[in-house]
Amino acid sequence: MTLSLSALHVSAERGRWEVMQVLLNNGSDVMATDHLGNTALHYCGHLETVECLVQYGCNVNHRLVSQLRSPPKEMQHLVQWTK
Repeated sequence: MTLSLSALHVSAERGRWEVMQVLLNNGSDVMATDHLGNTALHYCGHLETVECLVQYGCNVNHRLVSQLRSPPKEMQHLVQWTK
């Protein structure tokens, strides 16, 4: 199976919020999904990356169509801090 991760997904996973800002300022889709329907928010592991995505309008309630689940509860907790 081929993974279809965007640069935004990889940057989120690696905690590179500065790279994410550059990508988003230059037209990257904040709601782009991978082959499983995950947005970059599903890959976040750092508060700064969550804050960045929320600032650019990422839907924190996006559910995976295939599994009907939201981002991990740990991420939802972080999102509360950004509001």
